[in-house]
Amino acid sequence: MKKIAIFLGVPIFAMTAAVTYIWFAHLAAPGPVEEVSFSAADGAFLTGDLYLPSGEGPHPAMVALLGSGPEVANDITYRAHAIAFARRGIAVLMYDKRGAGRSEGDYDSLTMQQVRDDGIAALEYVRTRSDIDGDRIGLMGYSEGAWFTPEIAVHDGNIAFIVNPVMPATSRGETIIYESSNELRAEAISEDEIAQAAELRRRIWDYYRDAGMASDTLDDRRAALEAEVDGVRSSSWHSHWSMGVGDYDPATYRQWMWEIDYDPAPWLVQLDAPIMVPLAEKDENIPTDRTIEILSQMAEEEGLQVEILVLPNRTHSMFRPEAVLNLGYPADYLPTISSWAAAQVEE
Repeated sequence: MKKIAIFLGVPIFAMTAAVTYIWFAHLAAPGPVEEVSFSAADGAFLTGDLYLPSGEGPHPAMVALLGSGPEVANDITYRAHAIAFARRGIAVLMYDKRGAGRSEGDYDSLTMQQVRDDGIAALEYVRTRSDIDGDRIGLMGYSEGAWFTPEIAVHDGNIAFIVNPVMPATSRGETIIYESSNELRAEAISEDEIAQAAELRRRIWDYYRDAGMASDTLDDRRAALEAEVDGVRSSSWHSHWSMGVGDYDPATYRQWMWEIDYDPAPWLVQLDAPIMVPLAEKDENIPTDRTIEILSQMAEEEGLQVEILVLPNRTHSMFRPEAVLNLGYPADYLPTISSWAAAQVEE
């Protein structure tokens, strides 16, 4: 039995070693990777990694806004993207989100305005560097970060391109409803109950919006919502998607609703820079079909310069184990998006 175990272990070890070698090759930076820090608008220092191409600068560059959660720049997903662009001659700044990893701040109190403003600070920092060509800078927004790249680009006025993997073109509220509804479906909750949960959440948001703007508790509406929430606590969906009516605080309500109502559409229609949007066909977190519909309509009616790339049979992470030798991505995914970006900044 020991001989059989040893015999079987040899190919497994060899396969693991081969995969590890290939991953290291994929993740080997073509040039220096410099740890950098810069000051956010409120004085907090954010720290990340600047991936530089080989050769002399000044280089074109890209500033990346990461996805939701306390994300850090050295995550394999982000590192793989940064290296792909650096290999095409584009420097990439990726920084740990506020309150995560090496960056200062409190992640638990992070607002979406700070996510946006930290991206602006990163862009301003990159433009101070002599090894970066300030007139050839693009943006990448990954998932959550993709909400804010169009606004940053419009305000900046000198962005060469945007790459937004798994971008939601819907408002944050509608995206949350979509994601949460899929979570309930995974728990075999009925479509009628999912609709009930979504409709109740929307009416709670309507209450926050109105009470926040009026600086009034709106007692009758609040009491009715609290009674309704109490009435569904025994439902099959409530244990999976718990909700209530938050303590009355008009300033907090206004902040919540700024974030819930945030929609990239008003910025996308003003966008002059070309944008590439890689999407996952079976994304459980963002509504791919609706995003394609919105972007396609903007391209037709507003002249949005958009290229949409749909990865078949992929979920939000875009990872599939059978593609492990390509870091889980389709073989042509990273070369395609990085080559497209490089074409936008060719001199």
